Amino acid sequence: MDKIENVIKNTPMSMMQEQFYLTMLKERKEHIISKAYQIQKERGNIVSAEEKSIGKRKRVVKEYVPRI
Repeated sequence: MDKIENVIKNTPMSMMQEQFYLTMLKERKEHIISKAYQIQKERGNIVSAEEKSIGKRKRVVKEYVPRI
Protein backbone atom coordinates (compact mmCIF):
# COMPACT_ATOMS: atom_id res chain seq x y z
CA MET A 1 0.00 0.00 0.00
CA ASP A 2 2.93 2.31 0.65
CA LYS A 3 4.05 1.97 -2.96
CA ILE A 4 0.61 2.95 -4.22
CA GLU A 5 0.58 5.89 -1.81
CA ASN A 6 3.97 7.03 -3.12
CA VAL A 7 2.75 6.83 -6.72
CA ILE A 8 -0.28 8.95 -5.84
CA LYS A 9 1.82 11.51 -3.98
CA ASN A 10 4.44 11.73 -6.76
CA THR A 11 1.90 12.08 -9.59
CA PRO A 12 1.18 15.67 -10.60
CA MET A 13 -2.44 16.44 -9.69
CA SER A 14 -4.42 18.88 -7.63
CA MET A 15 -4.47 18.58 -3.85
CA MET A 16 -8.16 17.67 -3.97
CA GLN A 17 -7.53 14.82 -6.42
CA GLU A 18 -4.66 13.54 -4.29
CA GLN A 19 -6.83 13.53 -1.16
CA PHE A 20 -9.60 11.77 -3.07
CA TYR A 21 -7.32 8.96 -4.23
CA LEU A 22 -5.68 8.55 -0.82
CA THR A 23 -9.10 8.40 0.84
CA MET A 24 -10.34 5.83 -1.66
CA LEU A 25 -7.21 3.76 -1.11
CA LYS A 26 -7.71 3.75 2.65
CA GLU A 27 -11.43 2.99 2.39
CA ARG A 28 -10.91 0.12 -0.05
CA LYS A 29 -7.86 -1.43 1.65
CA GLU A 30 -9.91 -3.84 3.76
CA HIS A 31 -11.98 -4.92 0.76
CA ILE A 32 -8.86 -5.40 -1.37
CA ILE A 33 -7.21 -7.59 1.27
CA SER A 34 -10.32 -9.72 1.84
CA LYS A 35 -10.77 -10.19 -1.92
CA ALA A 36 -7.12 -11.25 -2.32
CA TYR A 37 -7.58 -13.72 0.53
CA GLN A 38 -10.76 -15.11 -1.06
CA ILE A 39 -9.06 -15.55 -4.45
CA GLN A 40 -6.10 -17.37 -2.91
CA LYS A 41 -8.46 -19.61 -0.95
CA GLU A 42 -10.44 -20.46 -4.11
CA ARG A 43 -7.25 -21.34 -5.96
CA GLY A 44 -6.37 -23.79 -3.20
CA ASN A 45 -3.31 -21.90 -2.02
CA ILE A 46 -4.81 -21.53 1.44
CA VAL A 47 -5.79 -24.33 3.75
CA SER A 48 -7.56 -23.55 7.00
CA ALA A 49 -5.31 -22.89 9.97
CA GLU A 50 -6.53 -26.06 11.63
CA GLU A 51 -4.18 -28.96 12.14
CA LYS A 52 -4.13 -31.43 9.30
CA SER A 53 -3.05 -35.00 9.86
CA ILE A 54 -0.66 -36.51 7.37
CA GLY A 55 -0.22 -40.18 8.06
CA LYS A 56 1.29 -40.48 11.53
CA ARG A 57 2.49 -36.89 11.78
CA LYS A 58 0.60 -33.64 12.08
CA ARG A 59 1.39 -30.25 10.67
CA VAL A 60 -0.01 -26.80 11.26
CA VAL A 61 -0.78 -24.76 8.17
CA LYS A 62 -0.04 -21.06 8.56
CA GLU A 63 -2.80 -18.61 7.84
CA TYR A 64 -2.35 -16.63 4.63
CA VAL A 65 -1.65 -12.92 4.97
CA PRO A 66 -1.65 -11.11 1.61
CA ARG A 67 1.17 -8.68 0.84
CA ILE A 68 -0.11 -5.38 -0.34
